Amino acid sequence: MLVCRIGSVRLCYCRLGAGVLTGDSVALLARGGGSQRLSVAHRMDDPREAERVLAAGGRVARLQPGATPRVMGTSNQTRFKGSMVTRSLGDFAFKHPQALLSAEPHVTQQELAPSDSLLLLASDGVTDVMPDDDVLGAALRALQQTQNRTDSGSALARAAARAVKDAALEAGSRDNITVVAMLLDWGGRYAAE
Repeated sequence: MLVCRIGSVRLCYCRLGAGVLTGDSVALLARGGGSQRLSVAHRMDDPREAERVLAAGGRVARLQPGATPRVMGTSNQTRFKGSMVTRSLGDFAFKHPQALLSAEPHVTQQELAPSDSLLLLASDGVTDVMPDDDVLGAALRALQQTQNRTDSGSALARAAARAVKDAALEAGSRDNITVVAMLLDWGGRYAAE
């Protein structure tokens, strides 16, 4: 079981085979040379999420032209800059007196296969500026380069996470950036510590 706090208020719970996500964190699986997103972005640009928030009495606002739409509510709720996410475990002001944000997570189950090599959990500071394939590409390149110097599983995972962080900064991210990398070791290639 892996429990991670991603970003400022998001919580991600994963275990091999199943996962639960709320907020704007993303789970990506490196599968057979490609990427597979295991999560759903809980934002107002998802029509189902927007419909649920609007039905609960929320409003949609963009703080800047072209910006991601935000959830806005009553005057108590709008003294903040709204919420980019439609689901979260915190954000009490958006749950009382109106339940605009939901704490109900997206639940997924994915059977892992030997072609799966890496699971990445990343905050929106990464995924807002990089496509999924580029995120995993940066991580996998770092793994290949670092494997020449070590077989330490934790050192390799750190190198993959650091490479994704650096790529997001290079791509222009100005948001908080959190990356967790978990190697899926099917053949005992990596040394445990």
